[in-house]
Amino acid sequence: MSKKETDMENLRANDFESTENSLAILDAVTFEEASVLLEQMESNTNWTDTTKHLMREATWSGC
Repeated sequence: MSKKETDMENLRANDFESTENSLAILDAVTFEEASVLLEQMESNTNWTDTTKHLMREATWSGC
């Protein structure tokens, strides 16, 4: 299993209520970056809008 596959399995195992679409986008960034994004989402009450925004930011940041 590659490092990216291992990181994604770890991300799924932590159950951050991410959808499969979000995980597919997060697959393009490192686990460390994904962890920071998920931490930011957890602290925000507007989960849906925040998720969309952060996923776009992650995608645009040169993944």
